[in-house]
Amino acid sequence: MNIRTRVNGHDVEIREAGMADKTVIRNLMQLYQYESTDYTGEDPDEHGFFDYPFMDHYWTEEGRKQEKRLPLLLTVNGSLAGFIFINNYTVYLKPGDDTYSIAEFFVLKKWRKQGIGREAACQIFRQFKGTWEIRQEGDNKPAHDFWRNAIHEFTQGNYEEVRAADWDGPIQIFQVNEQVQTTD
Repeated sequence: MNIRTRVNGHDVEIREAGMADKTVIRNLMQLYQYESTDYTGEDPDEHGFFDYPFMDHYWTEEGRKQEKRLPLLLTVNGSLAGFIFINNYTVYLKPGDDTYSIAEFFVLKKWRKQGIGREAACQIFRQFKGTWEIRQEGDNKPAHDFWRNAIHEFTQGNYEEVRAADWDGPIQIFQVNEQVQTTD
């Protein structure tokens, strides 16, 4: 998968991360998890490292086929700008062949609030037809706003926000099919 688009005069690329990109994503994951400590309270380990226990699963055959894990790299004007992890893990919907979730979504601060993250999300939604479940941690208010706005724009308000007993934040549910109408 390789998507190229332009956003506010910037060249944006979303591409599947290969094995050679794993270390790059692992490094970016440290920035992502550090920023997340504002609402998770997580501490690094004794080596100053934030562990992400599912990292390797994005590059295994089982992870790719059974869990539909897909690691993506985001670049802007040819420079690293973030990463996105897609899988089929859900807490509200029943997982299926046409069920998707964004497990992790990270855009470097310098590229935020410029429409790049929103466009990346919308481009990904267009690539994967089916039912999407997007979750945010309960205390991550900026993510609540970002996802509500991006999904509202993409679906023209045709989504549902729900709660689940085993998740502490909002969950947006929506369908993407061949007839999806978007605002782009």
